[in-house]
Amino acid sequence: MDPQGEEGHIAFNYLVDASGRNGIMSTKYLKNRLTNPNLKNIVIGRTLTDISLVPKGMMRFGSKL
Repeated sequence: MDPQGEEGHIAFNYLVDASGRNGIMSTKYLKNRLTNPNLKNIVIGRTLTDISLVPKGMMRFGSKL
């Protein structure tokens, strides 16, 4: 609802639920969440090397000037 209390509608072709393991859209709104017990204990990870988390010259959040 908007501030005036009126409802609206939106249309789309695709929905990307990037909320992670919780799957907010599928669990809370669409009610179509399916779990695969074969994938319950699987983790996907990646090791990154030779990277800088903060580019040179850029300040970190909360750092002193």
